[in-house]
Amino acid sequence: FIRKAMAVGPFTVKVIEQVLKSRAEEVQTYRSCLGILNFTKKYSRLALEDCCRMAIETNHPSYT
Repeated sequence: FIRKAMAVGPFTVKVIEQVLKSRAEEVQTYRSCLGILNFTKKYSRLALEDCCRMAIETNHPSYT
């Protein structure tokens, strides 16, 4: 997931890293990570990176 996030940008990497750490079992976060990265199919990579930047700035990195 981190490797795919690197193709989008540094804020996306930070969000994915924080989502992966958000649960006791990393496996529980896989669907959220997939959902975040799949936003590039509907929106642009730039839009996803901008959303991730805002998520980091507001300290609310999650799928929602």
